[in-house]
Amino acid sequence: MTTKKINLKVCRQKEKLRHSEEHLKLLKQIAARKAAPQNEPYDEDLFLDLWRRFLKKLPRTEQSKLRTQITNLISNAELKNMESDASPACSTARE
Repeated sequence: MTTKKINLKVCRQKEKLRHSEEHLKLLKQIAARKAAPQNEPYDEDLFLDLWRRFLKKLPRTEQSKLRTQITNLISNAELKNMESDASPACSTARE
C-alpha cells in the first residue's frame, strides 16, 4: 500500500471511531438522564441531537432531502393525530 492509501485508511478509521465515541457519549447521557431529575433534557432531545449532529455532516442536498422527509413524517403524524381527535367529536355531533 502507498502512504496515501494508508493515511486515507487511518483517517477513515479515526472518523468511524469519532462517530462511535459521539454515539456512546449520547447513550451514556441517556442512561444518566434516567437517574437525573426531571429538569434534564428528555430522551427525545438527546436522540434528536444525535441525528442533528450526523445531519450537519452530510452534503447540503442530502440535508435538504432529509429535512423535507422528516417534515413530511411529522406533518403526517400531526394530521393523523388531529383526525383521530376530531373523529369522536364529529360522530357525537351527528347523534
